[in-house]
Amino acid sequence: MIGDLNNMRTLILSDEKTFFKLLEKFYQQLKSKDEMEEFYTEKEAMQLLGISSKSTLFQYRSNGLAYYQIGKRVILYKKSEVIDFIEKHKVSGF
Repeated sequence: MIGDLNNMRTLILSDEKTFFKLLEKFYQQLKSKDEMEEFYTEKEAMQLLGISSKSTLFQYRSNGLAYYQIGKRVILYKKSEVIDFIEKHKVSGF
């Protein structure tokens, strides 16, 4: 194991340019996976928000919770936007 780490360090130091190209490629792959973000149904969004009432969900929507409506009945929420909404309403304690 230690020999493998030493070999990796030697490789990185000897060909730094290639290492950073590989690192950039890896970063781009991770970034593209993030763009394939999860969407939640109303029920799933309500679970994440810790609520059980649709009227509370509608109230949150009127207070800035983003949603996506496909047709008349399909409403979806991006996971990151629900989390952002929660973070935006964080209250600091004493």
